[in-house]
Amino acid sequence: MTIIARLGDLVEFYAGFGFPNQYQGSVEGEIPFAKVSDISRSLEDGGNAIYKAANYVSGEVAHKLRAKPFPTGTIVFAKIGEAIRKNRRALTTREMLFDNNVMGVRPMNEKIDIDYLFRYLDTVDFYKLANTTAVPSLRKSVLGELQIPLPPLDEQKRIAAILDKADQLRQKRRQAIALLDSLTQSIFLEMFGEAAAHTWPTATIAEVALDMRTGPFGSQLLHSEFVDDGIAVLGIDNAVSNRFEWGKARFITEDKYRQLSRYTVRPDDVLITIMGTCGRCAVVPDDIPTAINTKHLCCITLDTNQMLPQYLHASFLNNPGVLRQLGVQAKGAVMPGLNMGIIKSLNIRIPPMALQQAFKARLAALAQQMIDAEIAATQSDALVASLQHRAFSGQL
Repeated sequence: MTIIARLGDLVEFYAGFGFPNQYQGSVEGEIPFAKVSDISRSLEDGGNAIYKAANYVSGEVAHKLRAKPFPTGTIVFAKIGEAIRKNRRALTTREMLFDNNVMGVRPMNEKIDIDYLFRYLDTVDFYKLANTTAVPSLRKSVLGELQIPLPPLDEQKRIAAILDKADQLRQKRRQAIALLDSLTQSIFLEMFGEAAAHTWPTATIAEVALDMRTGPFGSQLLHSEFVDDGIAVLGIDNAVSNRFEWGKARFITEDKYRQLSRYTVRPDDVLITIMGTCGRCAVVPDDIPTAINTKHLCCITLDTNQMLPQYLHASFLNNPGVLRQLGVQAKGAVMPGLNMGIIKSLNIRIPPMALQQAFKARLAALAQQMIDAEIAATQSDALVASLQHRAFSGQL
């Protein structure tokens, strides 16, 4: 028989502690002292466990701060700020300290299974429970009123096991996507590594471009001129993931477009963000409808007899020589102070066209694998959501 219980009657709440800067910075010690960022990092590789942190302290320091560790088997999550919106939760697998931006809950008795509780809380949008002040925060009194369906313990464990297996499948599919994404860098370095590239000629991007332009957003195009349908206007959100994606819908009329047609974005143009999150890069797909770009994007039309857009895109993200010129050290880094002048002056090696074509073909095959993996991941998300609904409505 399933009953409905209050969370506050089932769990103990744990509050984090102040963590003064003077005690931060040690990567070794007796006790990990974790922050919200550590919770996020613990989930990057899949699973839900947290057992390490970027900071450690001694027992003596913990005593001085009057900080008591959260026990093993505590579900931890952000309780202050926009981090609540991400709804990330982890389960401690050892005793750990947490700073005062973190809250934890742990079963106080055997009425509720910890894995069942974790899976139930995974269905709750904590951000909707946060107060509506300038800085959102979760309160113990509000969380304590959550109503939880509580079947017998054996049934809880059965439900948790089913959801665990479904979530493991979802995590594996997400990991497959991340692996495929990283393969682009590996393929690029394999084919265009600096050891082989030193014999190839170089050119600036301006020398291999037929046209480079930013759009008219600003004095020539006001937000008030956007309409519900018409000619698409591309912005940062269309390139920020380092591949072309549709983001916020922005349109201008065809009459307005005729005035601004020189800013038209075409298939195989390369888009680079130069405002906001600088240095993101995407290749415009073949099926792009008529569109223009805003001044937040540098749009490059290449002379494809010299350089293919897929090679420039990968070079901008992965080529160590290009990244050094941009003043960054790693793929995906935000590039400071990026502008058209800097992009035009970038020197880049030009491999033989046959090699660029082979790279394009390998990327096309990889892209299809990515599409298949994303479809499978979406199906896994839907399966988990369906199982969660059935599990906590007594239908599983």
